[in-house]
Amino acid sequence: MSSVVYAEAAGVTDPDMVCAFTIGVLHLSATRVLKGDILYGDSAALVGSTWSPFNGRYRTWERFVKYSRLLQRSSSSKAAKILDNASSCRVFTCEHFTLEVPPDILWSHCINPEHRSHLGLSSEVTKSYRVPPRGCVLRAPGVSPPILCRQCTSGFKSAIEEYEDDEVYAISGLPAAVVNCESLGIASGIRRAAVWATKKVCCDDCACKVTCWADQAAYLVLVSLMKSEPDTDAVIW
Repeated sequence: MSSVVYAEAAGVTDPDMVCAFTIGVLHLSATRVLKGDILYGDSAALVGSTWSPFNGRYRTWERFVKYSRLLQRSSSSKAAKILDNASSCRVFTCEHFTLEVPPDILWSHCINPEHRSHLGLSSEVTKSYRVPPRGCVLRAPGVSPPILCRQCTSGFKSAIEEYEDDEVYAISGLPAAVVNCESLGIASGIRRAAVWATKKVCCDDCACKVTCWADQAAYLVLVSLMKSEPDTDAVIW
């Protein structure tokens, strides 16, 4: 959401090339890693992309909920466009990403109105995966669940625990060990709670409390990854 808001301010959201570029780069990196063709830059990109939303320093989940609620309440057509771009999740078509095209050149084309019309976008490059249950995020050591009003308490717990229909979208061919890992379960639980906090059924006070909890609990995703590293090969990790 932060990226989309900044892209709108820079005038490069039609289409949203910034997010398309970011997601496309990560998809390409993950595809190379699965094939065993791991570059140093791929490792840095994948680790960095996990660290960014789950570190607490950037208060990612607070921003996500705050911006979403503000935009939803706006009567501006620009606000509606920002929300639409944020939910479209388009990516660059794969032929744009090759080792022969330096990423800085591709990025410069992204943000240049004269060039970006020639860069194809696609929304049909992902596969849906069921996430594993991880209600344990509510029992995280050192992180207390938020104390919410009576109306919001049940909605918050349901968002965490009712995971049957929760799906994530990524490149095809991910191994079961990746899809079922603990860190993904924790991450998806935090995400579900944050998405619930963007909705009108969650009051303003409780939305603030949920975002504070989400940012505090986010480190568990990284801790889980670090705990698994000694027993995991490079591709799976």
